[in-house]
Amino acid sequence: SLAQYKSACDAVEKILMFTVFAGISRLMRAGPLPEGLFPFLLKGKLSFGVWRDLALALGKQLETSHAQDAAARALASLCSSGLLSPTGKVIELVESRNKNSHFGIGKDEDAYQSEAAFATSVLEDLSEELSAFKEYQLISVEGMRYSGQNSANVPVFKYTLRTHQGDDEVFPCIEEERSDLLGEKWCFLLRSGEQPLSLEPFVFAGLNPTGRVEVCLATNIPEPGH
Repeated sequence: SLAQYKSACDAVEKILMFTVFAGISRLMRAGPLPEGLFPFLLKGKLSFGVWRDLALALGKQLETSHAQDAAARALASLCSSGLLSPTGKVIELVESRNKNSHFGIGKDEDAYQSEAAFATSVLEDLSEELSAFKEYQLISVEGMRYSGQNSANVPVFKYTLRTHQGDDEVFPCIEEERSDLLGEKWCFLLRSGEQPLSLEPFVFAGLNPTGRVEVCLATNIPEPGH
């Protein structure tokens, strides 16, 4: 039960982090970030609760931006669902994890059974609200080469793209011709009919010292202008 509780809490936090990164990237594509978000853009590691607050603020911004892509719709839906409200399940989970920050100390593992069930239900609800993200592929660039020009005389590149899906650390590659310039190292959200959404500088894919590909999430958000 303790392991399930910790695993569900970690998964909820990572989903909130990824959602925040996608939301910031979406707003950055449209223009300068709204000043209302600046108080959240702090140096240093952000806490579980701050990720929730930032996801809520981003959802409200996208809710009023009339954006039609799936990433914006998912964030707006999450904002209006009540999950992130002051009395919502996510903030209740934040408070629960803060209370149980010293996992396993002075408490029998079986005592976490109810907390584990609640954390799992939050994870399921959060995943359901963000189901629009299933329309996207999370990809990174394994390699690219110039392929020529299309009928509009626009340069075309042939990419080898890693597809980052599921729990497996073996990421299958696909080949695709695109006129978009996709940078190496950083991940993108890819969906048919939309321009790739770059997650730079938040979601990184690269080789670790053993040569294995790893996907890493940033633990902080740089201040504007840095």
